[in-house]
Amino acid sequence: MGTEVFKIWQKINQTAVSNDGNWVAYVIAPVEGNTTLVLYNTKSEISTQIPRGDQPSFSLDSKVFVYKIIPPFDTIKALKRKKTKEEALPKDSLIVLNLQKNTSLGFSNIKNFQIPSKWNGFVVMTLEPKEKKDSLATKLKLKKESADNGFKCLIYNTNLNILETINYVKEFALAEKWPKMIYTAFTPDSFATPFAAVKMFEPTFQNIPLLQAKGQFKFPFINEMGDKLGFMYTKDTSTFPTKNFDILVFDGLLGQKLLTIDSSRIAAPKGWRLAESQKPYFSTKSKRLIFGYAPIPIVQDSTLLPDEIVQVEVWTTLDPQIYPQQKVRLDEQKKLNVLHCYDFDSKSIQKLDAQLYQSQQISFEGDGAYALIQDTRPYAVESSWIGYSKKDLYSQNLSKPSKSLIKMGLNGSAYLSPKGLYAYWYNYEDTTWQGYNLATNSQVQWTKPTNSSFHDLENDVPSPPSPQGIVGWSIDDQFVFINDQWDIWKFDPTMKQNPIKLTNGYASNTQYRRIKLDPDEKSVPLEDDWLLHATQLDTYTTGLAWFDPARAKFSWIDSGKFAISSRVLKGKNSNNLVFTKETFNSSPDLYFKVKNKPSKKVSNINLQQSEYLWGTLESIQWMNFSGKHNKGLLVKPNDFDPKKKYPLIVNFYEKSADAIHTYRPPEPLRSQISYSYYASRGYVIFNPDIHYDTGTPGEDAYDAIMSGVQYLLNQGYIDEKNIGIQGHSWGGYQTAYLLTKTNLFKAAESGAPVFNMFSAYGGIRWESGLSRMFQYEHQQSRIGQTPWEAPFKYFDNSPLFKADRITTPVLILHNDKDGAVPWYQGIEMYTALRRLGKKAWLLNYNEEPHWPVKLQNRIDFQIRMSQFFDHYLQQKPMPTWMRNGVPALEKGINQGYEFIKD
Repeated sequence: MGTEVFKIWQKINQTAVSNDGNWVAYVIAPVEGNTTLVLYNTKSEISTQIPRGDQPSFSLDSKVFVYKIIPPFDTIKALKRKKTKEEALPKDSLIVLNLQKNTSLGFSNIKNFQIPSKWNGFVVMTLEPKEKKDSLATKLKLKKESADNGFKCLIYNTNLNILETINYVKEFALAEKWPKMIYTAFTPDSFATPFAAVKMFEPTFQNIPLLQAKGQFKFPFINEMGDKLGFMYTKDTSTFPTKNFDILVFDGLLGQKLLTIDSSRIAAPKGWRLAESQKPYFSTKSKRLIFGYAPIPIVQDSTLLPDEIVQVEVWTTLDPQIYPQQKVRLDEQKKLNVLHCYDFDSKSIQKLDAQLYQSQQISFEGDGAYALIQDTRPYAVESSWIGYSKKDLYSQNLSKPSKSLIKMGLNGSAYLSPKGLYAYWYNYEDTTWQGYNLATNSQVQWTKPTNSSFHDLENDVPSPPSPQGIVGWSIDDQFVFINDQWDIWKFDPTMKQNPIKLTNGYASNTQYRRIKLDPDEKSVPLEDDWLLHATQLDTYTTGLAWFDPARAKFSWIDSGKFAISSRVLKGKNSNNLVFTKETFNSSPDLYFKVKNKPSKKVSNINLQQSEYLWGTLESIQWMNFSGKHNKGLLVKPNDFDPKKKYPLIVNFYEKSADAIHTYRPPEPLRSQISYSYYASRGYVIFNPDIHYDTGTPGEDAYDAIMSGVQYLLNQGYIDEKNIGIQGHSWGGYQTAYLLTKTNLFKAAESGAPVFNMFSAYGGIRWESGLSRMFQYEHQQSRIGQTPWEAPFKYFDNSPLFKADRITTPVLILHNDKDGAVPWYQGIEMYTALRRLGKKAWLLNYNEEPHWPVKLQNRIDFQIRMSQFFDHYLQQKPMPTWMRNGVPALEKGINQGYEFIKD
């Protein structure tokens, strides 16, 4: 393979299944270029390809298929080269296909569309703005369509072939279960007066005006059946950045106003008002209207000139969140509010006894009697070095004004059961699941803290292990289902009945996990079969099976030496399933399964693979230097001959042996080598699992990697003079560490490495604003102590202090907008090696994050890394960029890919 293959490999995405199970749609997308939409009929097994199709959707009754057509990729690119303005570029089209009649209707200039999931016969579209060229529009001085002024909205009745047009629609919301829409818009005249209205879709299009007035409308909302709806409104027409809004609620049938909520109705602290950033919503059964209340935002003095405004950040050690974290979460902070409920029966407002910074959840989807309140504020400061926030947990009976303490200092997060009878949580400190009866204020422990497997048994960081997860609850909160390492258990939340293990994966070291097929599922049914995903943890073979929880009976759908997806789609009104299967050698293609019949392959992508040497992948085991068994993956070239010597590249992160059946296409990855690409070019690739102890991450990596390399050398087919190593981020750090311990490697690529643990410990993860301390004390870096408690652990694990021992030429990748590892770590590595006279190159893709994201940069990185390893491990010529660099004057002009002849 050459690098030209990077753009042609395909993936399947946007898969959709009709509710009757008769149709499957999916999009085939190359790395770059035009997509292909495929519509597959499961009865006739005929596939129809639709060039440039995108965003497939089926109607509720499976009679209508809707999709977009994207403009040709080459056309858009050519126009952009001509500096064509964005608004003048070709826009998407929408096709509405009647699957019964095989007739279609097209719409052009589509911005977005929505097809209701729970009622039939309609498609709602908004259009991209068009330039007003006609004299009438110019004479009337009509507003230009925009996000501020609204867009043209089309409503198409697919049954009657009727089209309704509404101009200047700002926002709209569809009722979930009834053909009705509330929208806000502007009048289509020179006055452009804002208004709100209801659009009835059946029996015929009917418009019910709600309010037309100067001011501002926002956040239209509507309940499931469309009989209650509303919006936020202010009379304020000023340009002031923050305003006083009211909430107006109307009857959805007649358009009569039922309710107005303004700030005067709430008993709140001075300086508070209705939260203008919180969209009101109805509880599921429409018993309540839920809305927010918040302090009036502080605003900048608009009379100040820019050169009069002081721009200074004030950091204090008392800040609950450090300043960079505050900056990242600024939008989130602006939206904080305290929830209030208007009860339609009692006509009263209930306030949650909460503070701005406390999370709030009302039980039973807003209709329940209780609220759960969680407060992280007392523990916010220590979260900088712990890595998580403990919580004080409260419940509130909404008929009462104040909350009650459930638990202080919970290490974990609490949740509400579907019907709202219980709060429950996983306690990280003792690895137990706990339940709390909100009515009786009684706490019950569900799982035991010892001899338990309900947590991650392979946890190897200096922090409590994570849970295996909750499956869900049965109807009326009667039972809760919890995963352990292998199996699914049924618990009576009162613990009056003993827990029951439903599956028996422990006996065969198989992990079973339930797949939720219905996204609207509220409870886990005991009377219906479950779909389970199974993984055999020794061989990593996978499968799908129907499981009868009442009789513990399995009916296998498919299983074998492949990776079968845990994301499975099902027609709502059928038992037909769609899933993917893949191996190292075969793409993740779609399969269709009818109950009691063999599964059928639906797609067949990447046919060009047969033209290339791909390689093989196998699992290997060896004894590491500590005397323990180690697993790893080994990729060999397609025409592998054990009597020959092959160059080896070691690529790793932490553990990858479970990915033995994962497809590895030759795509421009952002941080790793492509296994199939390198195997096709004569390399062997080795990926070892690493097992860690606290305090010695560098030595743990050395133990696993070097023992594995030695094992391979003993097999006789690895060229010991041509071994490379490559890793990114945590893998980049470990690569740098190994280079200080051995001169075995002839070339190394180290991406986003930590080179100095002392300076990295005190750094910032700029993407999240978090301090990096927690990573070293409690997470991946696994030191387990502070630099003041254990300075020699930081010294011993920092490659910087042994950089003089490095002899291997190193290619470093570190970008200047890295939000995870400070890019100065890469600079420290580069400058140290430069000062020591070592061979090193640093790639910095400007304005890119932890890895190259832009396609052209990913391809460039893969080209340079390939040329780098080829030069050192296959004795290929050195490219110009390695010999002479790329001077700043030539950046973006001359890439230096050409080879130098000695």
